Amino acid sequence: MGICDLFKKEKFDIDFSEKNLNELTIRVDSICEFLNKNEIFDYIYLFENIKEAAANYDFKKFREACTNYSLVGTMDSINEGISSDSVIESQFKKEYRDLLDIIIKMGYKHPDIIKTYKSLKK
Repeated sequence: MGICDLFKKEKFDIDFSEKNLNELTIRVDSICEFLNKNEIFDYIYLFENIKEAAANYDFKKFREACTNYSLVGTMDSINEGISSDSVIESQFKKEYRDLLDIIIKMGYKHPDIIKTYKSLKK
């Protein structure tokens, strides 16, 4: 690898196929509905940003939305709003794990996403 290779833009192959977009939309809508039903409104826009970026085939915004620190770096803050009920907490973790699963299947395997996904499988 030459010195010039260090400055090349990183290439991301995200599969924005119709099938993946449909599944992603279903997952995001499900999470947003869950959050809304449980009156946890602060995070809905973060999930909507993922769906919007994918619908617009915007690789950069999709990457940014998926790796937003509030989603992958501070899952505890989301859990704080739902942790009073272990059934609700486990349901949210399943919903979020399913969303991360489709993001990974689409080809975006950021280390923070993988780490969060694995932590939700416990």
